[in-house]
Amino acid sequence: MKSAAMTFVRAAISPKKYFSEDTEKQINTSITGMAIILAIGTALLVASAMVNFKELERARSQIVAHYEQHKTIPLISNPSPWRHLSFSISWCVIFVVFAGLRHGAMALFGDEKRNYTTGLAITIKAMTPLVLIAILHGIGNNLFPFSQPIEAGDAIIYRSYLLIFLFFFGIAWEGYISIQATMLTFAQNAGRAILTWFSPWLTCIVFYAFIRFLAG
Repeated sequence: MKSAAMTFVRAAISPKKYFSEDTEKQINTSITGMAIILAIGTALLVASAMVNFKELERARSQIVAHYEQHKTIPLISNPSPWRHLSFSISWCVIFVVFAGLRHGAMALFGDEKRNYTTGLAITIKAMTPLVLIAILHGIGNNLFPFSQPIEAGDAIIYRSYLLIFLFFFGIAWEGYISIQATMLTFAQNAGRAILTWFSPWLTCIVFYAFIRFLAG
């Protein structure tokens, strides 16, 4: 299991080599490696929240007080450690949906080599940077919550900028892995590979815009 996880992480750095290997090995390594990462990540998130539960509870009470005064929430914080148990499930749903949207995009393009299971393995592998960023961000929030949200406005802004940077960095890295993988595995050209990768992200943007439009 340890070997599978290490191979899985190293593949994020060198996707060309990884996706040049046997397809069945890709699928097995992707599922096993991500399962290990999600299990360890969930355990760390729960543990870090339990260790710092009192501070998280105090931060939450001050955020509630801030909301009652200003009707805005500077930082949403649920102190319960058990909320992190849904972390793995949430990511599994994302993997399945993103793989399905990319499979649909390939169907529209008429790619005969498309295969959902292989596409799912590619999506799981490509999402590794975002999963790791989410784990590190969650642990950071658990260990260093904002206990004084009203006075810590600058700190909130700086942390938000850092999170935005890491998020887009993760998307760029995810895109690099996904594009390289689809080009090697499904013999797509660069243009189609980029469109295939971007299709679920475009769906998210359109869906968000639609919700905002309905909300007025």
